[in-house]
Amino acid sequence: HTTLSLDRAEEMLLSSPDSARTILGSIVKDGLYSKSDKMKHTLLKAVADDAAGLGMPKDSVLYIVSEYYSNKEDDYHFLSLYCMGRSHQLAGHSTKAILEYTQAEQYINNVSQPEYIALLYSNMASLFTESFDYQRALQLYNNAHTYFKLSGLKDYEHATIIKTAHTLIELKRYDEAEELLLEELQWGCDNNDKEVSQNCIENLLKLYSRTSYYSKSEWLLG
Repeated sequence: HTTLSLDRAEEMLLSSPDSARTILGSIVKDGLYSKSDKMKHTLLKAVADDAAGLGMPKDSVLYIVSEYYSNKEDDYHFLSLYCMGRSHQLAGHSTKAILEYTQAEQYINNVSQPEYIALLYSNMASLFTESFDYQRALQLYNNAHTYFKLSGLKDYEHATIIKTAHTLIELKRYDEAEELLLEELQWGCDNNDKEVSQNCIENLLKLYSRTSYYSKSEWLLG
């Protein structure tokens, strides 16, 4: 029962983190009897909480999990290193985060779930964006997009496209950014995705403001 519930929660970690958290919460009430179940539960709950915007547990907790998986070389070994990095990132410890992320990246060939790799690259890109290394961030966002697309997580895939366009704007590659955003805006309109459409419009306005294409801003708002 516990193993099946953990598997169900893992299937919806990113697509429906609140549902995953509900399942994980019910497992706690039933009790976790094996160490492997306890470690997996802690790891999955960390990812689900983060996906739901609730942050990560303390790195001391994640360190125990990381040590447990250190000789496994599987999805959970990779994920434990990723979570350590993410915990440092959320705490503002960028250097420590990059070190953990770089270590996790060494094991991507052992990972069966593309969304885990995508999360790594997406958050690495965010760190390089914060340090104004937009060229490196662009490479990482492209990697993240590839793996989110493989995972079938459309919301993450399209959010990454917009982040990629934003990075192109910072690199002054305006034509590429505009093309990407206009394609994405069309997708948002066709699929009635208001969040995607709004984000595209905001980034296009930023682009047109920087390039003094005021007529295009008027066209977009009209």
